[in-house]
Amino acid sequence: MSDVIMFEELIKSSPFAVIELFELHLDPVIHGSNTIFRFYSGVVVQTSTAEIIYQGNTYVAIPIEAQGFEYTAGQSGFPRPTLRVGNLFSVVSALMLNVNETTFGNDLTGAKVVRIKTLSRFLDAVNFTGGTNPYGTPSGEQMPQEVYFVNRKIVENRDVVEFELAAKLDLENIKAPKRQCLANVCQWIYRSTECGYTGTNYFDENDDPIGATAAPNFSYSSGDEELANGQSLTAGEFLVSSNGWYRAQFGTKGDFFIFSKAYDPSSVTQVLWRTGTSNQGGTSITMGTNGDFFISTGTKTIWQTHTALKGTPSTVSWNSYIPEESVPGRHAAFYHEIFGNADDYTDDTVVHTHDETFTLDDGRTITLRLSAKSKALLEGDAALSLGVTRRWESATGSAFTAPATVQSSNGLFRKNEVIRVTVDTSASNPWRNQKLLANGVFYTVGAIYTITATAYSTAKVVLEDDGNLKVVDGGGSILYQTNRRGVGEPLRQTGTANPLDDVCGKRVSSCKKRFGEYGELPFGSFPGVGTNLS
Repeated sequence: MSDVIMFEELIKSSPFAVIELFELHLDPVIHGSNTIFRFYSGVVVQTSTAEIIYQGNTYVAIPIEAQGFEYTAGQSGFPRPTLRVGNLFSVVSALMLNVNETTFGNDLTGAKVVRIKTLSRFLDAVNFTGGTNPYGTPSGEQMPQEVYFVNRKIVENRDVVEFELAAKLDLENIKAPKRQCLANVCQWIYRSTECGYTGTNYFDENDDPIGATAAPNFSYSSGDEELANGQSLTAGEFLVSSNGWYRAQFGTKGDFFIFSKAYDPSSVTQVLWRTGTSNQGGTSITMGTNGDFFISTGTKTIWQTHTALKGTPSTVSWNSYIPEESVPGRHAAFYHEIFGNADDYTDDTVVHTHDETFTLDDGRTITLRLSAKSKALLEGDAALSLGVTRRWESATGSAFTAPATVQSSNGLFRKNEVIRVTVDTSASNPWRNQKLLANGVFYTVGAIYTITATAYSTAKVVLEDDGNLKVVDGGGSILYQTNRRGVGEPLRQTGTANPLDDVCGKRVSSCKKRFGEYGELPFGSFPGVGTNLS
């Protein structure tokens, strides 16, 4: 999500309506389910049952009052918001009865509440008349999410149920840390629930493999590691890394996952990465022609990379100058900083080109090539009072526009995104101190462009030889990647080793042997303890 895009929308004189959404995540340990309930307070007449659809997820309309999220001056602790939910037909009471069967008297205590705020223009197209978002393809932008947990039930009656929420570190009876602060000795019991390792690769206390050998490679043909733009995988279909070590497979239950050749495809017990979309109705995963990689049920999207229209920019169109007020001298001041003093070039027919690299406010860069001719000012031109005799004019199109071609860039851009490129004016710029204006000084000048094309239309999915999956555009820019990589050639147990000889060295390196160099490590201690960063 781009904070810049959201900020620009909010500071407009007439911003779009703020949409407040909520998610309630149950904990399977204390609630007996990992169900996620999504809801909001309002009605959308364009959808069949008045729900809101956001990022492919359905948020049910239900009366809600939420308050107390703000931090106030002088506040010493975390906010403790309250959430009042309509109890029509006792739906909330019924939910609490269900979770209380797992943990007596729980009443949803410990359930995670996520508050999402976005703007109406970023909602999915189905929320609008005719099924088309009039503001363009929704990008799913949102404000930073606020995450709280149900701390206690305050009120329950036939009309409403009210909960007190608390930050994770502010919950009652929570102590931190819950374990000793050891740096280099894992405190979990090997192969326990906390450890989580269930693999059949065995190691000794020095992290050397026991009775294992390189597993047979998966069958690979040229191109099996890629999913091209517009192509899909359905149940049982997969990608294979070019070295035959890894598969990325779309499962029969709608999950997309990556696993190594250490496991038989018919009995995969450990994966390198997965989308976590089992049993949600997904029928295929597609590398979309819009640059988004997504899982769909056929009617809605249940998982996506949010890379639609993103990529390496290839063309731009000029909109206007900065400052945006229609005042004389902006074009000349901008071109003076790009090409130098026009008075130094006296041939009106010579086309000068210059590549200028601009850094945007969010750190991305774009190099634009501009072209211009030095033109003599006509007799009587007011600009002669500035002490100049010539000025730069665009070599293509209208004389006082700033058309440009993209030469290179750093970072991802979205088609139809509007960018602002600026330069600070030098003291020697004769157009800076504007005698043509009352109190006019151009300290900064620039131009506003629209990105008219990116390389998203040729984006593809690639499964790399280390198991990392990435989406790359036609220019080679990485739009998305899983950042989960295996270490070394995957091994398979030969059957000659005794599992009782399998021990854990209790080091971070022991975890990496089992879960991968870049995998999520359940290491049961604190490697940063005692580290001096000064």
